[in-house]
Amino acid sequence: MLKDLVSCVVWLCASAALGAEPGLMAYYTCDEGSGTTLKDRSGNASDGVIRGAQYVLSGGRHCLACDGVDDYVDCGNPSSLDLQDAVTLETWVFPESSVMGEPGIAGKHFRSFLLTYYTNGKAYWYIHEGGNCCQAVLSPGCWHHLVGTFDGTAMQLFIDGKLADARISKHKTIGGTGPFTIGAVMGDPDAADPATRLTAHFPGKVAEV
Repeated sequence: MLKDLVSCVVWLCASAALGAEPGLMAYYTCDEGSGTTLKDRSGNASDGVIRGAQYVLSGGRHCLACDGVDDYVDCGNPSSLDLQDAVTLETWVFPESSVMGEPGIAGKHFRSFLLTYYTNGKAYWYIHEGGNCCQAVLSPGCWHHLVGTFDGTAMQLFIDGKLADARISKHKTIGGTGPFTIGAVMGDPDAADPATRLTAHFPGKVAEV
């Protein structure tokens, strides 16, 4: 397991591997160490704007620390991340503490694709809507590797290399749109579910997104 590192990689399909070009939609190393631009190393030029998050050293490498109040990275809504048919979202996460609400770890929205961390101490993987999800326990105070996959039929959530939850999706497409964010989910005031209208920020470290 990687130590003191959070990585998040967005893939077009579940079969791609880290560092391979085919299907790689975005890749953020988070190792700049300074500045307010998070570079997308995938070649798709989907750079993110760092809003409040701070670079810190962890295990000899830089990562981004989010305060759980108002820090996040806004990667915009580029066409390369407007995924509809399939997606794999990978991330290393270090939750610093338990949370209030349901902050986003990485992704777009409950109505699109999203990894979150909920008050019950579980990570959630959403596709298309809040009622279409996988979930599993994610303990605070240590690093975990999360992978959420969707292939048009099945949803899977892996934690630390093991399948933690799986189900047949209620939907055949991802749906939704909006900005891809790291360290927060931005509330949608038009959402039918009041719980998904709220913006919530993740308290912890992130890197290699």
